[in-house]
Amino acid sequence: MEDWLWASQFIQSQALKTAIQSHRLAAPHCMGTLFWQLNDCWPGASWSVIDYYGNEKIAYEEIQQQFSPIIAIADTANGKFSITIQSEIPAEGILYVQHYLISGDAPKRIEIKFKVEAFKPQVVLSFRLKKFIQKGLLNLDFIYYKLGQDEFYFEDHFLFRKLSRQ
Repeated sequence: MEDWLWASQFIQSQALKTAIQSHRLAAPHCMGTLFWQLNDCWPGASWSVIDYYGNEKIAYEEIQQQFSPIIAIADTANGKFSITIQSEIPAEGILYVQHYLISGDAPKRIEIKFKVEAFKPQVVLSFRLKKFIQKGLLNLDFIYYKLGQDEFYFEDHFLFRKLSRQ
């Protein structure tokens, strides 16, 4: 039962993360997400991030992070892996990316300087997945990335599912 509760809360946190990121990427057409169900009034499955007993669910911390003034969003749309910076304020800084191979090889590290305008999402890293699939890479690989600058900090990760060579 504990494993099921953890898994259901984790899935909820990923669903809320995906929704909030999608809304933020749609700026200026969509200017965000209204988060209205903070806590539960009775025990049961729901969208809330605080349970009936006042305990924070896994999604509580996730949504706090996704509502940061500046975030980095990883995606695999259109046959590409990309990281997009979305900010509510003009910002510049460095995106740190580490690519961990499940095989245990040393992580590949890159740093990307960026400068973004408010509410204008900007792709700062992009590569075609096909090239990596053909080389046998992206076989349950893990990408960790973070933003760091004086007044803001954001970190996240992306786990590639096992991709076929087709």
